[in-house]
Amino acid sequence: MNVLREFDDYFHKLKFITRTSSETATAKELGIKPRTFNQMRHDNKIPFEETLQYCQDRQIDILWLTNLQSK
Repeated sequence: MNVLREFDDYFHKLKFITRTSSETATAKELGIKPRTFNQMRHDNKIPFEETLQYCQDRQIDILWLTNLQSK
């Protein structure tokens, strides 16, 4: 699977669990500066640490989010 596609799938799921609709709002929900999140997206670096903390704090199953399978 293409790395960018993986990030897009991840971002789509992340927007769903954070109940946000924009990159800026999602970044803020994770406690990441929007500019940093945008750079991570550009570099195809998924913010796993921040996501793990977000899920842990809200008792969300991280396995669902990280299960990125090719379509």
